Amino acid sequence: MTAGLSAMAEFLRQGRALAPLSVLTGGLRVFRTSAAWSVLAPLAVAGTVGTAVAAALAAPVTANGESYITGGLLLSTTGVVLVVSVLLWLWASHIAVRQARTWHPGGD
Repeated sequence: MTAGLSAMAEFLRQGRALAPLSVLTGGLRVFRTSAAWSVLAPLAVAGTVGTAVAAALAAPVTANGESYITGGLLLSTTGVVLVVSVLLWLWASHIAVRQARTWHPGGD
C-alpha cells in the first residue's frame, strides 16, 4: 500500500502538467493510460515478482517435509496485490481526470 500510495502521489504531482493534453487530445484517455503506466504496471509487476521471489526464498524452509508457503497462499497474495494495484490505478485516474476538468489556461 505504501508503494502504491507513493506512486499515486508522484503521478498526481506530475499529472497536473498533463492537464493541457486533454485539450490537445480531445479526451481524457491520456490520463487513464498514464495512470496505468505510472501506477498499475509497476505495482502489478513488483507484486507478482515479489511473490515469486518470496516463494523461492521460503521454499527451503520446511517443517516435517511440508512448506509453510502453499500454492493457495501464493495465489491469494498475488491476487490481493493485483486488486490493490487496479484500485489505486482507478483512484489515480479518477483524480487526474477531475484535476484536468478543473484546469484552465493561464495567461503567462
